[in-house]
Formats: sequence, structure tokens, C-alpha cells
Amino acid sequence: FYFLLKQPMIIGDVLLAFTMYRYVKMRNMDRESWILRFWLLSPLNIILSGIWGMFDSLCMLFVVLALSSRNQTGRAVGSGLATFIKSIPIIYALPLALSGTKRLRGMIIAVGIPVFLSLAVLILTGWSLREAYATLSSTVTKGGESLSAADILFYLNRLGLVNDAQLGVMKPLAYAWIAAVLAATFVAFRKFGFRDDKSLVQSLLLCTLVFMIFRLQVNEQYTIYFFALAAIDVSIWNPGRRKILLASLVVVICYLVVNIPLLLRFVSP
Repeated sequence: FYFLLKQPMIIGDVLLAFTMYRYVKMRNMDRESWILRFWLLSPLNIILSGIWGMFDSLCMLFVVLALSSRNQTGRAVGSGLATFIKSIPIIYALPLALSGTKRLRGMIIAVGIPVFLSLAVLILTGWSLREAYATLSSTVTKGGESLSAADILFYLNRLGLVNDAQLGVMKPLAYAWIAAVLAATFVAFRKFGFRDDKSLVQSLLLCTLVFMIFRLQVNEQYTIYFFALAAIDVSIWNPGRRKILLASLVVVICYLVVNIPLLLRFVSP
């Protein structure tokens, strides 16, 4: 049962690899094979999708499809579908939806698709709006031990150096990532713009890094968004960053192995 349950995640991961391969091949004939090997043979992706069953690769598949689209509507649709699958890609809605001349239309599509489809699911399944709102609120403000810089405080709390009352002061900071991503989007627009392939990828990378820095909880699967964009960037425009990319991958894998711990949780009943 679990094997069958994970097939959509595995298929999504493979499709993402070939979508990135196609994206790079259309722009650089020399490095498309590297990104295919990097993604399909990455231990992190194998663990997250094939063993853990995380579905973030499905979201990223639609983000890359949006990047591959040559028109604003296609990018907005891809952004909306990615956000419908999981809320994290909402951080890419502005750059992708505003990448053309019809910006208002792009935003309506990028935001309207996940809202409409989510409401349709709620109606069909009989879920209440109150429960949906509670779930969404928890997602926005969720904190805890993770890859986030805030993990230092949670670690100090375990050691008794920071008490629970002091840790509670962090609750207002749970919304900081929203303002930070909006600011990063503005900076990206001013520095890179959203009109060509390179500027869009650089803008999405900046939004991803800012999101991961300011969010109180950054789980291991969130790094899929960063590594996919960074792999595209390294393959086409900045091959000199390959060592940094591989070093970052090793660090995340080490964190995952220690945090699980030692992957034994995956084989436990």
C-alpha cells in the first residue's frame, strides 16, 4: 500500500528531472545531461520522494513548467497549479504572474486557481471553512526544530538556556517571512526584472532563500525548491556555483540523516 501511495511522488520527481533537462537543453546544449544526473541520482531526492513520500517535487514540476512557458498566462497557470498542490509556491506567484504586460490578469489567474480549486475540494469533501482556515493559519505561522535559523533558539530551549516563556516571544516573528518575501520580490524586480529567463530564475532563487531564512520552520523537503532552481542556474548561467550547490546538498543530507535520526525512522513500524 505504501509503495503504491508513493508512486505519484516518484513519478513527479522523475518528470521534474526531465522538465529541467528540457529547460536547460533549450538554452544550453552542453550541460543538460548534468542536471538530469544531478536530480535523478541525488540521495536527497530519493529519500524525500521515494522513501519519505514528500510531494514537493510535484509542486516544483509546475513551477518549472511555468518557467518554460513563453507567455504570461502559461506562467500564471503553472504558478496557480503549483500553489494548489502545496501552499509554499505562493512565494513565486508575483514574479511569475507579473512577468508580462497584463499583470492584473496574471495575478487573478495565479491566485484564483488555487483559491477556486481549494474551495471546490472543500465543497466536494464536506470540509468546513473553519477547519480549512485553522489549517492554513497553522501552515503560515508554524515553527519548530528545522533547517531555519530559528532552530538555534529551539536547541537552546532543549538545553534549558532559553525557557518556554522566552521562546513564546518568537510567535509574532512567525509572520516575518511574509513581509520578507514581499520585500525580496520588490528587490528582485528592481535588480533583475521578471521579463527574461535568467531574471525570473534569479528572482525565484532570491525569494526562496529569503523565505528559508525568515520562516520559523523550514523542513528538509523545502530545499527541493532551492535545489531545483539552483541546479537550473548552475547549468545555464553560473557554472562556477556548482561546488557551492553540491556542498549545500551534502549539508542538507547530513542534517536529514541526523534529524530522522540515522534514517531509522523510515524503517520503523
